Amino acid sequence: MQRHFPNTQLVIDKFHVIKHLLDALQQVRKQLKTQYINQETILVKAIRMNNKHTGAILNYWSAAAIFFSKCKMNGRKMN
Repeated sequence: MQRHFPNTQLVIDKFHVIKHLLDALQQVRKQLKTQYINQETILVKAIRMNNKHTGAILNYWSAAAIFFSKCKMNGRKMN
């Protein structure tokens, strides 16, 4: 650009800086939301599967234990 317009100056305005920051934040928010929904889906499936086999209602800690064992078996990383 300097070659074609030698007297130009680089200008950064607040609007575009904030826009880029908010776009990046939105992208991270969507990734976290997707990750949470996927983890919640695994937990719900584990609860349904256990209820189907035992006919009992799981408490939270039993469901969480099944969830984490499923994540380990599927090779998922828990952050």
